[in-house]
Amino acid sequence: MTDNSPIGFYDLSWLAVRGASPQAIIDALELSDPTSATWRQGINATAGDFWDFDARPDSFLSRVFITPEVGGWRLAVGGWLGGVNRDQPGSDVAEYCRRLSREFGETHAFTTQGRMDWYGWCLARNGVVCRHFLWADRLLLDEGFSTPAEEEARKAGSDGRVSRFPSEKVVMAIAGECSINPIHLESMRSAGAGCLAVTAWGRRHGVPTRSLDEES
Repeated sequence: MTDNSPIGFYDLSWLAVRGASPQAIIDALELSDPTSATWRQGINATAGDFWDFDARPDSFLSRVFITPEVGGWRLAVGGWLGGVNRDQPGSDVAEYCRRLSREFGETHAFTTQGRMDWYGWCLARNGVVCRHFLWADRLLLDEGFSTPAEEEARKAGSDGRVSRFPSEKVVMAIAGECSINPIHLESMRSAGAGCLAVTAWGRRHGVPTRSLDEES
């Protein structure tokens, strides 16, 4: 039997949707061509697409892994979920969160990409974005009230215990506070099946074809 235990991850973008079905996420994100995938295959795809030098440079935008349900949440993972609207950064991510939270109560988006100095979180409840922060080399968005995890990080930074804000540690702390910290996934259990689905970018440019059954 194939082991389909949750796989922890970082250096990625993802959504956390409370209690959503895979099809609801596919519809909201306008994805297509879903194919069954284990946790390992899904994370190998979405993490490995950043480093597939045989594919197009932006191939990390080509697909999204929709996980099995874990802890009452379903995650959608992939570079596409960091946002692709360059004219209004973060606007597409905010719309995903509004759309899904209107139906399922809560949807949160996160990005942590330390090598690119890119961090973000968008927290939505009942169709309303309550908090949206986006940093990409500089501050792009800072809307709504800070979460307790943010406030703790800022307070710690003020006395020298944290070197800078934001950081991957901060993003993961906010994710754990609001939904699921993906670093801790391997200690959790999941239910149901996962799938890989193709984004609008993937439909235009294609999806990497390497094997997903080996470590990324």
